[in-house]
Amino acid sequence: GGQPAPTPEPKPAELEGAAKAETAIADLAVRMLQQAMPAPTAEDKEPENVLLSPVSLVYALGMTANGAAEDTLAQLEKALGLNCAELNAYLKGMLAAGAEDEVLHLANSIWFKADPAFDIKQPFLQVNKDCYDAQLYSVPFNASTLKQINDWVKQNTKGMIPQILQEIPADAVMYLINAVAFEAKWENPFKPQQIRDGFFTTADGQERKVQMMYGTERAYLEDEQACGFIKYYEGRKYAFVGLLPNEDVPLADYVAGLSGDKLLALLANQRAAERGCDAFVTADVKYDQFLDSRAMGLSLIDAGHFPTEDVVCPVLAAYLRERFPDLKVAKSAVHRDAVQYHME
Repeated sequence: GGQPAPTPEPKPAELEGAAKAETAIADLAVRMLQQAMPAPTAEDKEPENVLLSPVSLVYALGMTANGAAEDTLAQLEKALGLNCAELNAYLKGMLAAGAEDEVLHLANSIWFKADPAFDIKQPFLQVNKDCYDAQLYSVPFNASTLKQINDWVKQNTKGMIPQILQEIPADAVMYLINAVAFEAKWENPFKPQQIRDGFFTTADGQERKVQMMYGTERAYLEDEQACGFIKYYEGRKYAFVGLLPNEDVPLADYVAGLSGDKLLALLANQRAAERGCDAFVTADVKYDQFLDSRAMGLSLIDAGHFPTEDVVCPVLAAYLRERFPDLKVAKSAVHRDAVQYHME
């Protein structure tokens, strides 16, 4: 039989567009977390845990934006960091790439009231069907519709969300719904002996006795204010990322100072390995990071400051001489790398 056609390499413009979309979505996710951070509570009340799904928000807002115009559209595109065409193309690609994914299940639907007085534009429905694979339902918005919507959500979240609506208000005319279900097994599952009691110190300094999972992870993360780790799910397409601010950095302050760019930069080294890179060029590498890279099969090149910066000096000197002829510009002939290597 014939061999399958090779997957075409993405074009530079496609890579640039994907990078822009990833940065915009990461930034939206961080802003979403910042706004959802629990407010301080009374001393006798436990703060609520927060679970967010930026993926759901992006798909729901993307479908909504396709029906917006003028100021509303401009505000949505500003919040999303992408225009409609860019977002539609990126999310359509995500759906296509995950069509056979057994771990992450995405589904979209639009439910609109079957009422002659409600004029819904067909281009709006069509673009959401084409780009978001949205299932379209023209329904009477009665008790049977309420059950249909809840059943749809239950089915597309694999039973994890059995009900999303308790009633349909009389003035409701449309629901845009995204459902996400994520079910994955750990690459290295925790064993019963790795689960035991321990003490966890809360943000206000109180110690709580809780059950903890213990393990050793090689994918280590660190920035100026926090450290963390990556624990992969089976297949390594997805991973859990845990971050813990340093002891002198309040959680609220760390989240407030976070951005999409910072988050992606923190994950950059690990992302290089995930994407099949053979080598990663960086600087100021610590010893344990070399060990982590070796464990991932990634060649880590600590290029250093002098080798990466010195090559620019002649170009800069020539530019300055041309722009400022009366200025004497000279490149040091004795300055060299402070780190010297001796091979035997």
